Amino acid sequence: MRYLDRIVGGLALCGLAAGVYQLRQQNVALVAAMAEMKKPAPAAAPAPAPAKPILLSRDPYLGLSNVTSPDPGSYQPQFVQRVRYVGAGGTMLRTEQLSPADHPVIWSEAYPVVVGDEFDVVDDEFHDLRAGSTFVKVRRIRDQFVGYLPLQAFVAETVPSESIDNVMGSIDGHRVMLIFGGSPTTAIDTAKAIDGKALASVYSAPISKGAIHPVTAGNHLASMLLGLGLPHIDEATRETTLAAARRVFDEYIFPAKIEIRPGVAAWPNTYDFPIPWNAKMKAPWFSGYSNGVIANAAAVMFRLTGEDRYAELARAAVAWMKLPAADGGALYQDGAGMFVAEYPSDAPTVPNIGVLDGEMIAALAVYNTAALLEDDQMMRFAAQLAYSLVNKTDQCTTADGRINNARYQWLITTDSYITPMKRWAVQLGIITKDRRMLAHAENWRISDVYWPGN
Repeated sequence: MRYLDRIVGGLALCGLAAGVYQLRQQNVALVAAMAEMKKPAPAAAPAPAPAKPILLSRDPYLGLSNVTSPDPGSYQPQFVQRVRYVGAGGTMLRTEQLSPADHPVIWSEAYPVVVGDEFDVVDDEFHDLRAGSTFVKVRRIRDQFVGYLPLQAFVAETVPSESIDNVMGSIDGHRVMLIFGGSPTTAIDTAKAIDGKALASVYSAPISKGAIHPVTAGNHLASMLLGLGLPHIDEATRETTLAAARRVFDEYIFPAKIEIRPGVAAWPNTYDFPIPWNAKMKAPWFSGYSNGVIANAAAVMFRLTGEDRYAELARAAVAWMKLPAADGGALYQDGAGMFVAEYPSDAPTVPNIGVLDGEMIAALAVYNTAALLEDDQMMRFAAQLAYSLVNKTDQCTTADGRINNARYQWLITTDSYITPMKRWAVQLGIITKDRRMLAHAENWRISDVYWPGN
């Protein structure tokens, strides 16, 4: 019996020891669990970094077009199929590809280009050959040689091969766009219009209240002088025209110019001008349109007289057009494009900067001025303006071919207005070699309303 009690007691002690051990283990597990709970949560695995956007390189010449892949904000060319070289002689570059992964690089040889050479444009792309410029890939028709023309030569020294008549002329051997058209008597007829008359009586407008309107004066002067670019101008016509132009420069252009800063000049509008979105241009204000045509006229005078004062004036007029609107000039950006405003404003809430016809004339005038002054940097500026206008004319053209000429829904309703618009589209097409501009010149039509819905 006592032996049995010892066995039972031993079993009880073993059970108690087992219970204590089990409780101790539970406590250890509980402490470990609580310690684990107190640990800071492990950091979540970092989310994969978003892919960096591909940096799209802008072409070195225009600075607004893409040379690697499509970019909705840039200008994407749609070149004409064939161009003809009309420059004084240049070169076409050859490239070599070192390996499939390498970028094309310029080869050491340059191949001469002669007047009359025709080229097929190989693709609708700008090419960056790591040469600090931009190139267009072409195939020369006479020998099927494939090479690259510098974009500057493509802009300034080629024209579309299809016949485009009566929109280009020549001043002292320099090709110019005949912005205002004309006939063989344009120069002399325009000169006679001011003969014996006060300039204010000819160049004022109702809105200018008897004062000379700078756009009216600039248009008349540029039309008179560009009229000398037509063929078969005799010496008597030339001398009469130059005498009349000198008078306009000496009586109005030189005295009226305002020097915005050294080497930068503009011509003042002397009246307040209300604009359709409840704002007003306060006198004196300036316009890219008038500066452009005055610059163009001054460049013609320089080319025909050799007097440096005209070249200096032309450069000062263009310098104001290159000055940003925020700094008192006329240049503004819209997306990738740049434009010279007809009604420049530095106030984004009053965006009086979108009149298409004035911006087209400004670009053409800068082109002519650059060609006449043989100024490469000014020609680059003209190209930037011209190529920017390709996208803009697309945006300003309705599906049925009407022209929305301004941001305030100004549709064109007369032949006298749409005819010059078509001319300017052709001329911009000649500069850019973009077939969209030439198509606009064919397809634009008169609207049956001035204000939509009226």
